[in-house]
Amino acid sequence: MDETFILEMEKIEKSFPGVQALRGVELKVAPGEIHALVGENGSGKSTLMKIIMGIYHRDKGIVRLYGREVMFTHPAQALMQGIAMIHQEISPVMDMEIAENIFMGREIRMALRKNRNGNGFLVDIKEMRKQAELLLKEFGLNLDPATLMRKLSVGQCQLIEIIKAVSCNAKIIIMD
Repeated sequence: MDETFILEMEKIEKSFPGVQALRGVELKVAPGEIHALVGENGSGKSTLMKIIMGIYHRDKGIVRLYGREVMFTHPAQALMQGIAMIHQEISPVMDMEIAENIFMGREIRMALRKNRNGNGFLVDIKEMRKQAELLLKEFGLNLDPATLMRKLSVGQCQLIEIIKAVSCNAKIIIMD
């Protein structure tokens, strides 16, 4: 176990009916490194990334994060451990604002007073817009965070996905 790597994948194997997608794959990522997986369509690049994220389960091999073996069963688990993925096919909610897309699933909430059903909350759209505006400026985008996603270009939508990953404080960002 080498703790100089934040991510280690050893002897990863994955098969689908009639297809050996991965055989003996090794990958080690140290802090601050940038890696590119290059290969033909169908060579297993996306499969490997989906194993890291818990979208697919590996048949064999070991995945370590910060020196500890992990087996994520859902992408939310990987995200909680600092791994975010930007998929080839992005899927923003086009009728929602930029700010809502950035914080989707991690909405900023404001508490309500205790009521007969327990504590309630409201989504704090004002605070989400404020934080989204800071993120947009950090990336050099002069966009209003209240803009609907459908008004953006494909490239701008991709940048919003990158901003979303960065805003999660991800230590590893996978771009498929």
